[in-house]
Amino acid sequence: MRRLPWELILALLAVLAIAGWYLWRIRRGVPAPSGGLGHGLGIVGFLMMLSTETLYTLRKRATRFALGPTRLWLQVHVFTGIVGPLLVVLHAGGRFHGLAGILTALTILIVASGFVGRYIYTAVPRTLDGGRDRRL
Repeated sequence: MRRLPWELILALLAVLAIAGWYLWRIRRGVPAPSGGLGHGLGIVGFLMMLSTETLYTLRKRATRFALGPTRLWLQVHVFTGIVGPLLVVLHAGGRFHGLAGILTALTILIVASGFVGRYIYTAVPRTLDGGRDRRL
């Protein structure tokens, strides 16, 4: 029996809640990226994106950073990898000019490639004989 991907469900709920809040908020105008709200969105999004990369990588590779199972860290990685970039895009306020615009577009491309990687991770057998590796 296949388990529910709770990290994807939770990320979808968070994205819907954030998007709903943002749509309600922009009735008074799109927040400036340099304003308090814009900075807050950018900082939280950046920290989530930073943790997406560093914490999961540390858990996989560092023997002293064995806090919890790797599967849990992968789930956190997926959640923060979806929600963090959304906050950074909202921080931009719909303005994608110059180097920041290029970096935002590349971030969106990386998130899309993560969805492809997630699909491949679940679709491809983990052992040569086509079975599941019991250690995972």
